[in-house]
Amino acid sequence: MKLTILTLLFSSLLFGQAQLSVNQPNPLAVYPGSTVALNINLSGSAGLNIAGIQWTHALVPNSTLALAPGAASNAATKSVFCNTSNSMCLVTGLSSTVPLTVSNNVYSDGVVATINMVIPASTPPGTQSLTLTNLIAAAQQGWFVPVTAAPSYQLTVLSACDLNGDGKVDANDVIIMVNQATQRTPCVNDLTGDGVCDVQDVQRVTTAATGGACVTGPVSKPVSAVRK
Repeated sequence: MKLTILTLLFSSLLFGQAQLSVNQPNPLAVYPGSTVALNINLSGSAGLNIAGIQWTHALVPNSTLALAPGAASNAATKSVFCNTSNSMCLVTGLSSTVPLTVSNNVYSDGVVATINMVIPASTPPGTQSLTLTNLIAAAQQGWFVPVTAAPSYQLTVLSACDLNGDGKVDANDVIIMVNQATQRTPCVNDLTGDGVCDVQDVQRVTTAATGGACVTGPVSKPVSAVRK
């Protein structure tokens, strides 16, 4: 027991602590309803013989996730396992096939997992923090390895009416929508979802540009029209 603790302390002092972080291959602002590719990245692992890592993550509320092993996991023959809510995940040498097999290969620095996260259409504009917590890592020999989380990754979610992606809805966005509605430019911002850009889409961007809410989705029919 003493030898294990001394070995752990010596390894920590000699090689430092590993760190797990969230990042995007191409950092950018995103729109509600879009899919964001995120990397869970390991650094500082040299000499620590890390064979498995567990973490919990707080991502955009109500988002849906699909996780897969990253390049570093594939190189070390590791798999990703998550709980039913995808809020806690483990990368380890257990295979996902039956019968289970164990890989004793250790991690090198790199992407241990990739997350494709769908941002809910109802997500309001603003900054979302993507945070890793409760990190636990184990060495190939079975002992605990200290690993820390990098500062939260900040993801900017834009308004659907911010057509030029500059972080605000103004007259420039109205002009863009007018050009799409008059077919001067291709229709790529169909806010009503009816397959065309028209005066209704222009009205929605204009409302948002003058301080109102940016509304997306089908146009609500008047009650009188529904009754008929």
